[in-house]
Amino acid sequence: MRSKVVACFFGWSNTGKTTFIEGVIRALNARDIPCAALKVTKHPGSFLLPGKDSTRFFEAGAETALVGGPETVLTLRSPGTLDRAFLDRLFPEARVVLVEGGMVEGALRVLAAGTAASEAELKIPLDGIDVLIASDPSLRARAAEAGVRGLAPDDIVGFIKLLEERMERDVTVTCGGKNVPMNPFVKTIVRDVSLAVVNSLKKVEEGEEIVIRIAAPK
Repeated sequence: MRSKVVACFFGWSNTGKTTFIEGVIRALNARDIPCAALKVTKHPGSFLLPGKDSTRFFEAGAETALVGGPETVLTLRSPGTLDRAFLDRLFPEARVVLVEGGMVEGALRVLAAGTAASEAELKIPLDGIDVLIASDPSLRARAAEAGVRGLAPDDIVGFIKLLEERMERDVTVTCGGKNVPMNPFVKTIVRDVSLAVVNSLKKVEEGEEIVIRIAAPK
């Protein structure tokens, strides 16, 4: 299973977190990149209605699922803290997982600033995040000075590029039509060197498949 790219979103209420995540989901689907979204709330609801069959199964110790119409509701026991192992169980096919309101170790930390115009108005200081989504250009500039990537609320494409930079890219090398076996270290070297060279050239779109062919000597 390839490792997932996880992005965790934070911010005060009504700062545009959900709207931005929705836009990212639509853009990922348009690119055929499997994605999933997880909402972490301080006010938990429950589908475990007293006396219902699925509730009885869950209380007896089973993981349960309720299937009805176009949706399936899966009920698992929540972990003490969110981690990648739990996300793998929840969303085994997803390449990208977007988490609103919860933190996963090693994830891209994204803060929605809404209309804030100063760092003092932010829910999290700039030194605690990786990406700032803000409508105020001066605040985005301040973020850049602090080493934080600043994006406008409508810059979904820019955010997708950040995600793609973190995605694993499979590397294959063939010689005479046969695959050349490579260990993970060699794969990393071949990938990084090839990307550095090709991305420096003109007319190259980042994130696209790269094919390099070296003909046999004549």
